[in-house]
Amino acid sequence: MGWKEALIEGYVNTGSFELSNGTITVADAKATGIFTIDMATLSVSKTPTKPGKESALEGHLKSENWFDVSTHPTATFAITKVAPRADSPSTFIYDVTGDLTLKDQTHPLTFPTTIYLDEGGLLHAKASLEFDRTKWGITSGSGSFFDDLADNVVDDMVALSFDLVAEK
Repeated sequence: MGWKEALIEGYVNTGSFELSNGTITVADAKATGIFTIDMATLSVSKTPTKPGKESALEGHLKSENWFDVSTHPTATFAITKVAPRADSPSTFIYDVTGDLTLKDQTHPLTFPTTIYLDEGGLLHAKASLEFDRTKWGITSGSGSFFDDLADNVVDDMVALSFDLVAEK
């Protein structure tokens, strides 16, 4: 699962998290599931304007001001609904709705996801989405909560992408 942040053009930090476990159940044309994100696996892969500072940013993001990994070692995403779009038979795009829990706060997200079964019977789900981190109490560096941050402001919107492969 990857993420990136950008407020100033060209300033995009990227990284990833790993799932510690997850299940998805498809029955009677309905899908549900729950995935656990191991927050300790947060890894910064790129800091373009500050090369070599990836480990410093990793520590910062794991701190109390951000994900507070020592207190909240996991996050979860629980699928509550998967709805086909009108053109889903040709595009394989579905709207996935679920509850994201970060730092003991839960809020719903809905996003388009490409879902298909491959020839070997593996389920693939791929999506890119954005969410407002401040809804989960992650306000550090937010221009919406703090004045006079100048070029230290961090965008409230976090981009997240994933490519999930599941087997029976």
